[in-house]
Amino acid sequence: MKVLIAVVLACCAPLVLAQAVDSAPADLLERAESAYAGAMEISERDRAAGREAFVGVAAAYRALIDAGGNNAAVQRNLGNAYLASGELGEAVVAYRRAHRLDPHDGRIADALAAARERVRSSVAPGVRTRAEDALLWWRGVVPRAWLAGLGLVG
Repeated sequence: MKVLIAVVLACCAPLVLAQAVDSAPADLLERAESAYAGAMEISERDRAAGREAFVGVAAAYRALIDAGGNNAAVQRNLGNAYLASGELGEAVVAYRRAHRLDPHDGRIADALAAARERVRSSVAPGVRTRAEDALLWWRGVVPRAWLAGLGLVG
């Protein structure tokens, strides 16, 4: 009898454990979505406080992803939270992950493009680059076929 009970428990334990694991991401998703709604309300009243609230929202979505609740929609929402908190680089990364998971979602592509437009970076050419450009001015002028022909002749 004890063996039968042990066998039944051994067979049912994975099912109970799987159900507990599946419910954890659902609870985390509900918490993240309610935190997002709260952050939106705070942001409407006070932008600075809203940015701080969205930092917490991003943490909630990260916890959801770490618990196994990773999909394109969650990554998009994580990107939205990062964007609203001012973390542009993290937003672009989350949107790229979402785009990789669902490349056909136009909302993700639009959000990724908008986040990339907000990133401002410029690299001024150094002295060496200007010197190289001056010496190699002909690179864009002389066709590659000519250069290949000169290489074969020489």
